[in-house]
Amino acid sequence: MLVETWRVYQPDCPVVEASEKLQSTRLEAISSRVSGKYIQGHLAVETRVLRELINVLRNSPRILKAEILMKGVGTSIISLAMHRTNLMNSLSGNPKLLWFSPIFAKGGYEYWIVVSLGSTRMIREALKANNHEIKVVNSRVLPGAYPRIASIIQACTNLTDVSRRASTPANDVINDILSGSTLGNVARKHGYSKSYLSRKRREALSTCKEALDALSLIFKFFDEPG
Repeated sequence: MLVETWRVYQPDCPVVEASEKLQSTRLEAISSRVSGKYIQGHLAVETRVLRELINVLRNSPRILKAEILMKGVGTSIISLAMHRTNLMNSLSGNPKLLWFSPIFAKGGYEYWIVVSLGSTRMIREALKANNHEIKVVNSRVLPGAYPRIASIIQACTNLTDVSRRASTPANDVINDILSGSTLGNVARKHGYSKSYLSRKRREALSTCKEALDALSLIFKFFDEPG
């Protein structure tokens, strides 16, 4: 499995265009997904440039919607709807790509993580022929076992985030263990032995460590260039 970090210039992306005009501002991509003929997503940005960014985005003919979703003291979140870009179309239509996502835009470039089952050279060459600039900032081949990353993260999430699903006694136990309660308190609350709870805690922490190790390996060589 190949994990690459791309630095991309997209001539048809209004977020990239906005980052050119706000040179010192980093536009964090919280989410980006294809929805029919459009792309919907969210950006996090410093509140001090929020109004300027909104105006720049709304002036782009490729933007359908740019709204302030949350205005904070230091950071705010913008909700976007825009026309699909050539890059998103190329990545979405390729069956060899396991996962891809923009990370941030700054200074006229967007940075992406792309996870593939093989070489991405043909994809990149096709985009370059269509006036895109793409540089592979780093590339990492992961062992064959790492397609399990998704299931590892899912398992970790199931252990620690009970708010996303119906509560069950077993999940309540894990949540109490990971929340910092003593084994004695959890044992009295749920009626389990401390030895049983100690084993469950080791299993939970092992799962979390495995997920963090996997993610660390992916992002080990990824940092904001320049």
